[in-house]
Amino acid sequence: TFNLRNSDALRGLITLTHVCREWRAIGLNISELWGDLAFVPLRNPQAFGTILDRSRNAPLCTKTPGGPHTLNPAQTAYLISHPERFRRLAHPDVSYVACDWAAALSGKELPLLEHAVLNSKKLRLNLTHAPLKAPALGHLWFSSFFMPFVAPKLSELRIFITKAGLTFPSDYLITLLNELPTLTELELHGCLPDKTWDENTSNITLPHLVSVTLGASCSTLAHFLSI
Repeated sequence: TFNLRNSDALRGLITLTHVCREWRAIGLNISELWGDLAFVPLRNPQAFGTILDRSRNAPLCTKTPGGPHTLNPAQTAYLISHPERFRRLAHPDVSYVACDWAAALSGKELPLLEHAVLNSKKLRLNLTHAPLKAPALGHLWFSSFFMPFVAPKLSELRIFITKAGLTFPSDYLITLLNELPTLTELELHGCLPDKTWDENTSNITLPHLVSVTLGASCSTLAHFLSI
């Protein structure tokens, strides 16, 4: 049993492939395990190509904890240029990757993606960008930015905006939420419209919602909850 949450798992898998010929053959053919381990911190950056080759066409995963900047340049470049291969984009290092995620993911179809935690230093809502399409996506977190998306199976949405005044137009936010009927968890910080909502504003209907966390002024919260 491997603990896929740290680089010890990679060492364990490599050890397995050196026990004997039979075990090596088995280990080299478990492409899913190599895909899960391709983005752990690597002491030898050149090992990334070997691990990636062994993952073949298996989904990739960035989910190991660690401090900033532990992804090497080759890992970072591959992550940005091949997002369609990932089922999970949730490595803490993603927050430190020098990338405009809205530009990198705009209009892309990510059929494997199930979980994404994205952070960008470009503090924008990018509402005119072509949407990211992720039919299997269940959990999505935006930190410091936002971009349009289509995720019919989304159950968890969290948006954290740190720039004052960077808020959604009320009509856009209502349409966004009403297009997420499977949502069970919602968290919005710093992005709620702070102007009075029009009395003719449509209601928000989220029939499966279980948990809501909102961060805004009292007046903004009162207006939002009224709909």
